[in-house]
Amino acid sequence: PARLLAFGRFPGRAALEGLLLAPALLPAMGFALGLYGTLVRLGLADTPAGVVLVLSVVSYPYMLRALASGFETMGQDYGHCAANLGAGPLLRLLAVELPLLLPAAVAGGSVVFLVAFSDYFLVQLVGGGVVPSFTGYLFAVLQSPDRGLAAMLSLVFLVVPVTLFLLVEGLVLAVYRRRGM
Repeated sequence: PARLLAFGRFPGRAALEGLLLAPALLPAMGFALGLYGTLVRLGLADTPAGVVLVLSVVSYPYMLRALASGFETMGQDYGHCAANLGAGPLLRLLAVELPLLLPAAVAGGSVVFLVAFSDYFLVQLVGGGVVPSFTGYLFAVLQSPDRGLAAMLSLVFLVVPVTLFLLVEGLVLAVYRRRGM
């Protein structure tokens, strides 16, 4: 879908883009409440799989936009050159496009992680209070009189994404250095 949004010019493109971005445009609470009935029927309510599914659907538009921007930045010339040199679609994807889309994927993944990591309501709604989350623990401690523990957990809440971003940055740099880019 990201490639289609980046390069496709066809009637109804704006409607398709709006449909794909709808989870980010709609209020998450309304979206999750509408989806909750389906999750109950499928037996996914109050399960970690249901929570992952709902968080994936809600955060999907952020990754979609990041990858579409990555495709737009990359352009089609690299793929055309690889095709002219005999690369098939799979080889073009694995050897040419994915390495060039890595920064966009990291940026989109960072936003997706932040959305999922900090979302309290969706985890509580879909998880039914059974699926543990960091924000669930944090909110419970913030309501307690122990302000020191609340401050410490708030710092952990800050340190986890920063540490993850530093690790990902190091891995991306290592991949690029190994490839001589």
